[in-house]
Amino acid sequence: MPKKSTKTDLIDTLAINAVIAIDYIESDDDAEIERVFDNFENDIFEVLSRRYATSRIIKTPKSKDWFYNVLPNYGEREFKENLRVSRVDFGRILNIISTSSEFNHVGEGKQFPIPVQLALTLFRFGVNGTGSSHSKLAQKFGIGNGTVDAITKRVIRAILSIEKEWIYWPGEIERSRLAKLCPQLPGCIAIVDGSHINLEEAPIDDPQSYFSRKMRYAIHLQGICDAEFRLRHILVGYPGSVHDAKVFSNSEVAKNPQNYFNLNQWIAGDSAYKLTPFMLTTLRTNSTIGTQCQREKFNKVFCNFRVKIEQVFGNLKETFSSLKELRMRVNFQSGHEYAVQWITSCCILYNIILESLEEYPISEDMLDDDSGINSTNHVPASAIEKRDEIFNFVVNN
Repeated sequence: MPKKSTKTDLIDTLAINAVIAIDYIESDDDAEIERVFDNFENDIFEVLSRRYATSRIIKTPKSKDWFYNVLPNYGEREFKENLRVSRVDFGRILNIISTSSEFNHVGEGKQFPIPVQLALTLFRFGVNGTGSSHSKLAQKFGIGNGTVDAITKRVIRAILSIEKEWIYWPGEIERSRLAKLCPQLPGCIAIVDGSHINLEEAPIDDPQSYFSRKMRYAIHLQGICDAEFRLRHILVGYPGSVHDAKVFSNSEVAKNPQNYFNLNQWIAGDSAYKLTPFMLTTLRTNSTIGTQCQREKFNKVFCNFRVKIEQVFGNLKETFSSLKELRMRVNFQSGHEYAVQWITSCCILYNIILESLEEYPISEDMLDDDSGINSTNHVPASAIEKRDEIFNFVVNN
């Protein structure tokens, strides 16, 4: 027997209800019987005139109860699991961004309270996969689906406005202090590396340029951190196919090193980077300086310090899990810029809450020099001389 459609079931139900209604009417009440028939006829006409028997629009129930009544009663662990920051750090971030003009624009209509906007954005930064869908967030915070992105972009703009206050290159006095934190590598003040922020789906425009050597669509994040795990410089936005060394060569730090280092200072990188007087790297397998044992000692000391940038990336992605796989549509028009702003905002927040974060555990793969490609072209003699000097210091101490 073929399955009856929803519309047929509805017509049958209307007919049965009409028959039952007539049974309850006294036999001489013709006017009431006629009224039942008229109603039945109108109902049938209404059903047959519609394409679907029921509405195709599903209204999702929403409630502000979670933010106002549930979240405040969470313990510290549950609070941090949801918003990725402690209550104290939430208050700090709120105080920092609440004076932003983004929350005082005239003509935009009444905004949600700033704490609600910040909580929504932090929640989005901290989840990936289906948990970050607009509909689920709208339900949780009691807002419209279309408002989710509007709020997120507003908070991101507020965070970006304080970038220079939280991610900045250290001055000469502070660089001297940072150099003392790594006495095994004299003059080293920071570490550089690149990390891929994977995308959930292929970008709309020029997807092949985003396809990385790790076979994922991604956006490149270059970070330079100091020995205290603080990000000192970031460069976000190159597509995933661009190699770390190329990204660094196009950065201001590489183009104008005189603005970032004195003659004795340098940063550490893996063997993919070009060796320069201000960028020293691990020894490659074809190196001939010293003995095999000495080269291994140098690389071990070097990697044990260089791993700090890997720990920074690990903590950044663990805290703001959306960076493990960014769930947004990327295109040249606006999506790429939105993704870059999203990543940058997470980096700024990382520095703000750094003191509350536990040190990210070191794994064996972090100590590997997984550089992909390397180049030995046009290495300045002064760079080789400087690394040899550091090499001799390490193996003799």
